[in-house]
Amino acid sequence: MANSSENKVQHWVPQCYLRQWCDMSIPKGYTPYVWLYSKDWATQKRKAPANIFAENELYTVEMQNGIRNLYIENGLSKLETSYSKIVSKIVRNESLIKDDHEVLCVFIAAMRARTPFQRDHMQDHWGEVLGMMESMQSQYEETTHKPRGSMSRTEHVSDDISAFSMKEVKRLAETPLQEMLPTMLSVQTSILLQMNISILYSISKARFLTSDNPYVLFDPESNKRHWMYRGGMGFDTVEISLPITPRHLLLLTWRELPPYIDITRKQVEMFNQRHWAYARNYVVSNSEINKPSWISDDSYD
Repeated sequence: MANSSENKVQHWVPQCYLRQWCDMSIPKGYTPYVWLYSKDWATQKRKAPANIFAENELYTVEMQNGIRNLYIENGLSKLETSYSKIVSKIVRNESLIKDDHEVLCVFIAAMRARTPFQRDHMQDHWGEVLGMMESMQSQYEETTHKPRGSMSRTEHVSDDISAFSMKEVKRLAETPLQEMLPTMLSVQTSILLQMNISILYSISKARFLTSDNPYVLFDPESNKRHWMYRGGMGFDTVEISLPITPRHLLLLTWRELPPYIDITRKQVEMFNQRHWAYARNYVVSNSEINKPSWISDDSYD
């Protein structure tokens, strides 16, 4: 349990992740910062990782007695500590073991599931479900002529079940991350563990960008499928990418690829373009850069 002020500010893109993009050329004594660009590249800011991509109480579970339960935030913090150790191994070109791969997969799953964008999507979905349930209940009550006192035992049991279901859906609609994040991590990690992980390394001066939405699932064949199946992780053509440093990117595929792959400037720019496209509002660089040529002036028309 936690007191009323502990860990109120909770990051959906972890500080340990963003620190890899801190500008290495900042003067001694300055607070480390990253370069933050709006998606249209119209504005740029220098921001410390502690001050971006966070919300108050994003994962806090509020108990009935008013106590703040931080078990999700604390669990994510432990995951981030383990992840940071593995990234250090990758930077030192050390071999990874099976446990390292498992931690990377959990971290990647978390980067997909823990965002406010995912929360908003789930709130919309469960809000619609709750609205339908409330409408059905209202119609039922309007068309039922029996007094409540004359209902049979069976009808009372049915009402209790319906009430419990609506309470569950109401919680899902109001706090979906608190209710579903552990389950989502378990399901998605089980799929990621079946995929092949490659570490891409930039051999040129080009550096990987990241963003406020670093997890990217890209499927070049998705537009050929029914909309219900777009975004699925199980199709052969799916690629999941996550930059982990300005020079390293994790790539998960269903294809057999080498565990370490050197890539060129052109390939780095291809992934940067992909991650810019999936960013919500901001992209992150480890240095001041000009607007990339692949961002056209009519990108937002």
